[in-house]
Amino acid sequence: MTTRLPLYVEAGELTDPRERPNLLQLGGRGLHICCPKCAWVPQSESLWGCKCDTNWNTFDTGGCCPSCRTQWLYTVCLQCRKVSPHAEWYSADGSASPPRA
Repeated sequence: MTTRLPLYVEAGELTDPRERPNLLQLGGRGLHICCPKCAWVPQSESLWGCKCDTNWNTFDTGGCCPSCRTQWLYTVCLQCRKVSPHAEWYSADGSASPPRA
């Protein structure tokens, strides 16, 4: 039996603020953002799509869709197409680098 991780959390599903990923505080300010798998760095014009058909830069909002408020827990890399937890894309000192194979 395979356990499937939720890719997102519906707006309003997290009633306890301690459950919500503390991603909005990250917001990209002063942080290095890159794919934890391949080290690709998204640009300001890089866009991700939500299930509500909104396209936006997920790092502008910490993975929260600005239209329907869905909190995306995982982000797909537009370069390598691998999925990683959204929080793993952020590093305070720019030291994030992909693991060696």
